[in-house]
Amino acid sequence: MFYRLRKYFSYQCRAIGRYSVHSPFVYDFVTKVVNEKKIPDECLKIEAGLKAIKPASGKNAISAARVRFVARRDGRLLFRIAAYFKPFSMLAFGPNTGTIYLTGGWQEAHLIGVDELSGSLRSFIDRYCFLIQNKITLMEGSSESVLPALIRAHKRIDLAFVASADLLQLFFAHREEVFSCIHNETILLVYGIHCSPKATRDWEEIAGWPGVTVSMDLFNLGIIFFRNELSRQHFIIRY
Repeated sequence: MFYRLRKYFSYQCRAIGRYSVHSPFVYDFVTKVVNEKKIPDECLKIEAGLKAIKPASGKNAISAARVRFVARRDGRLLFRIAAYFKPFSMLAFGPNTGTIYLTGGWQEAHLIGVDELSGSLRSFIDRYCFLIQNKITLMEGSSESVLPALIRAHKRIDLAFVASADLLQLFFAHREEVFSCIHNETILLVYGIHCSPKATRDWEEIAGWPGVTVSMDLFNLGIIFFRNELSRQHFIIRY
């Protein structure tokens, strides 16, 4: 907790607003997505649906507890990101309520999620299926057996989402397969980039990878772009 507070203070001291950004692409993204205050009706419907779900009990409570939640404010940002970039093909590491916001933001999107926690994915789809409208396919089992074939079948990834920092090792283990499917307009989102010293180190490693042109630190969420037309820059954006 102390580490996170210290990092948040550092983030607030270093973060910049849109008027300090000189990249037109980043300026537009910060203005139209990060700073947007309007809440779409579809986003409110998602939140009403999540609020209406009754707490799980018994064995289901254990599986449900493994499902990761994003803060409502961050969920709305994920919704806006999907609405802005309109990714058709999304890959998620770990079950997360953020995936509901992502698929809600762009109605034509389809997301495939993978996780190694037995029962967590089944709990996720059972509890949230009425919100995701069959736009999420959840694959459960060992990543070694599931993920390579899943990525090969995908062929193209428009958006990849790592649901929490503890899933970064799973992402790192399959980095080559994921990178074989990315393209110039692919977006990588990592949630919880400053929840621990290791999470921060992992995020900084990702931001320094070859092929990454623009990285954005919004404290809870890290955003990576691979666009060749952009100059290599790292931004700490006030959010």
